[in-house]
Amino acid sequence: MRFLLAALICIVSFEIRAAKVIHLQGRAFLQDSNGSSPLPRGLELPKETHLVLEKDSRTLIEISENTTFEIHGPARASLSSGLFWNLEEGRFLIFTRGLSLHRFRILGETIRPDSTSLEIEVPLHREYAQMLLLWGSTSFMGEDLESSRIYVFEKGRIHSGEISASDALKRRQLYEFSQSRFKQEDDPSSDFSLRNQLVLSQVSALNTYSEVGTTESPATSTSVGLRAELIHKRYFDFPRRPQRIHYLRAPALRLGGGFSYLSSTAATFGARQSLLAHGVVGASWRGLAVDGVLSYLQPPAAVTNVSPLKYGGRALYEWDLKEFAANDVMIGLGYGYTVSKTTATPVFKTVSHALEVSFIFNF
Repeated sequence: MRFLLAALICIVSFEIRAAKVIHLQGRAFLQDSNGSSPLPRGLELPKETHLVLEKDSRTLIEISENTTFEIHGPARASLSSGLFWNLEEGRFLIFTRGLSLHRFRILGETIRPDSTSLEIEVPLHREYAQMLLLWGSTSFMGEDLESSRIYVFEKGRIHSGEISASDALKRRQLYEFSQSRFKQEDDPSSDFSLRNQLVLSQVSALNTYSEVGTTESPATSTSVGLRAELIHKRYFDFPRRPQRIHYLRAPALRLGGGFSYLSSTAATFGARQSLLAHGVVGASWRGLAVDGVLSYLQPPAAVTNVSPLKYGGRALYEWDLKEFAANDVMIGLGYGYTVSKTTATPVFKTVSHALEVSFIFNF
């Protein structure tokens, strides 16, 4: 349990990086209770910031290595607690490869972009906001945005209309500071893989040992230990530029293997500590993975007629930690069932029911 708590703390406890002004064209100002001061290039923005850009001004703010925020004036935007942006007026482009460290508030509604490029325009009177998806995928107020449509958010409701690909491209080309990132997306060499995962698990198992065909009460023991495995996914229909949502939701075949170290409270086949190798084959869809498992455990030399093979299955459900960690980390909870038998008569079998808590690292 201490291992799990320590690992969880390491995953969810990350330092928020200060936003930094990378490019600046025209006149822009920082405002506070003492007045206005010019916005210099290279400045790391304070955690409490109010930005004002004059007409025809623009700036590019780097939130992290994978996330930028381009603003075109006339515009006003404020940053609070070093984390939350309120888009008050102007034209904005959020570009993030992976999960953005910052949240963005649009007329009272908050969005945290993940692997997407989203243009947002808020007019001076602030009666509505206009949104256009330029790359990737995202949702707003429960609606999945499409790149072929332009959306208007007004009085708590969303309306949409068609936009041609050429018009969307013209809108994209207006953001000069972000063009290098768009070019990276247009280059196939920049594609994500996201086809593998490293799984670290804590395993707790209940084992029963009984003779097949008898009514005698089985002997029981418990085991606890750790498991490490590498899983490779083969997707049925994987996009050329996969994103995080595809890795979590797309149907796929799973192939992999790994090792487990278990310690039993009572001797099972004469062994209290054991190191098992195993292979898995299965499928996953919408966060649920179902696998067939074949394990190899060589019994002690003094124990005869015991098969070294254990077979069974398991189910694992994965949850995304994107709300806590800006990387491809998931947590999983699973159940496993395995059986092993003796190779001589009378036949004895050992059945194991296991619970697994897993940390999953995607790459």
